[in-house]
Amino acid sequence: MQVRHFIILFIFFCTVPKELKGQSTLDTTLLLETIEVKSTRIFANQIGSEVLSWETAKLENSSLQSLSNLLDQSAGIYIKSYGQGGVATSSFRGANAAQTAILWNGMPIQNVMLALSDISLIPIQSVEKIQVQAGGNTALWGSGAIGGVVSLKNEINFDTGFLLSNKTVFGSFGLFDKQLILGLGNRAFQSRSKLFITTSKNNFPFTIADGLPSQRQLNAEQFQRNLLQDFYWKVNPENQIAFHFWHQKSERQFPATIVQNVSEAHQEDQSSKVLLEWKQLSNKQTRNVKLGFINEDLNYFDDQIELQSLSNFKSFYAEVTNLWKIKDHHQLLLATSFSSANANTTAYKNNPLENRTAIFGSWKFQNKKLSFDLNIRQAMVDREFIPIAPSLGINYKSSANSNVKFKVSRNYRLPGLNDRFWLPGGNLNLLPEYGWSQELSFSNTQESQNFRSHFSFNVFNRNIKNWILWGKLPAENYYSVNNLSKVWSRGLEPKLNLSFSLKEIQVKVGLNYAYILSTNEVALESPRIAKGQQLPYVPLHKLNTNASLNWKSIDLSYQQIFTDEVQGFNETVSSFSIGNLQLKYKRLIKNTNAEFFFNINNVWDTEYFIIERRPMPGRNYQIGLNITIIKNSN
Repeated sequence: MQVRHFIILFIFFCTVPKELKGQSTLDTTLLLETIEVKSTRIFANQIGSEVLSWETAKLENSSLQSLSNLLDQSAGIYIKSYGQGGVATSSFRGANAAQTAILWNGMPIQNVMLALSDISLIPIQSVEKIQVQAGGNTALWGSGAIGGVVSLKNEINFDTGFLLSNKTVFGSFGLFDKQLILGLGNRAFQSRSKLFITTSKNNFPFTIADGLPSQRQLNAEQFQRNLLQDFYWKVNPENQIAFHFWHQKSERQFPATIVQNVSEAHQEDQSSKVLLEWKQLSNKQTRNVKLGFINEDLNYFDDQIELQSLSNFKSFYAEVTNLWKIKDHHQLLLATSFSSANANTTAYKNNPLENRTAIFGSWKFQNKKLSFDLNIRQAMVDREFIPIAPSLGINYKSSANSNVKFKVSRNYRLPGLNDRFWLPGGNLNLLPEYGWSQELSFSNTQESQNFRSHFSFNVFNRNIKNWILWGKLPAENYYSVNNLSKVWSRGLEPKLNLSFSLKEIQVKVGLNYAYILSTNEVALESPRIAKGQQLPYVPLHKLNTNASLNWKSIDLSYQQIFTDEVQGFNETVSSFSIGNLQLKYKRLIKNTNAEFFFNINNVWDTEYFIIERRPMPGRNYQIGLNITIIKNSN
């Protein structure tokens, strides 16, 4: 049986002899005191494509409360949002939400029933680092990594003895946001406790059309709570154990659309995630073992029509990775993973159990001018083999300031449990979505004493077959799911960032543009999409511009975002452009850092929609204070 096969692989990877390290234990111990233990799949060193990285401690700005706010700053990522506190999903380079892999310390956390994640529920400071990579990466990260990968990482500094962060935000339409972080520890043991609470009435005014009176959005209140606990234990210079716990609870009301009179719909979500990690590092080998568990409830109610839809899933995840440094320029990664998911809902005939096993590896070469990696994955789902997924990435440093990158990869996405088992409409015979993607990029950086410029230009191409869609087939009176389409996505992404200083003033200016053509290549009746037509909710153009000024303790920044029109499922959603202004004052007194901030969102009071028939708020304000105390351990 499949579980037995995984146990054999698990034991093999955990017991690879230490002699492969090529160095004695004594030598290793002497060299490890200043080495930071990191994941064996080194995300930041991915070859062939760009990785965006944020340290969340530097993202105190209150307009960036959730992961959806942060990702919306990238022109190549479109956020399909239902508004403040509402459901939000991401589209990378014209892919759909289920084609984005969301990882928490390397463990996939997508809802296995929906095959996607609601990223509005993820506070950005729930983790210490967020990394984003657009483009296909199934070979290393598995199913769903067709459009891109979002990695949420908890990291620790063992030199911290005490940390206390208290952030409070008040905003328009009843917004209240509270964040508390407490850290205690020494150079051998660390604890991080985090609590995030957000409430909002979300009762902003809007007008349906010119000449009609303004009205308030009703049945739109939101409540979110996140509780996280992390423990880190450095057993010795070679070994580190980490325990992560994350509990989320959300209660949301869904307001009526502009074509409805009233809504009584609401949803209650609750999830608990647990992850245990063991890391072992030597001079030549890094080993990482993960064991994780997720229990998630998603309950939807509509009192107006007496609808109640209750669902629950439980998933188990295990992974073992080994990374070897071979000589000076080579690295070899071998790994295996296993996941098991069980779902329970009245919409399923039975409670399905799905097991997935994968073996994957990577060979990496790097010198001063050239680096490349070759990755490959072989997966199996319920004893059925999935086609092998390889990828090749190349970085070439053409000069001291310029880089050229190229990547080609084969990617796939497995259908979610709802796609297979939902009654009526699920399809047990669904095939995985699969296809090839390519990207080529050029970047140049120029620096002088007071000036820095960085320019990059990416072009990409992606063809995906067996695209999974829900629609009505001929002679059916209900929606069903099938491999209906083939999608061709291509585009370009130029970026320019400038920074310069004039005495005590630092100025930064950025421009981030994406042209994305993502077209259906098979004519469809339901949903009605012509051959060659742009996919719904994929803007052809998106442009972000930003400017910031820092003088002593004052930061002033402005951002303007333009999003092209998109085709909804019933009507066209018009293009829009909104501006956001942020003012921040910082003061450092001994070990205490105090930050006061004031934000104006949608400065020009633009009336706009992201989702058809669901208005977005006009000009709104946020004011807050963040106080952080940090003391080093003795």
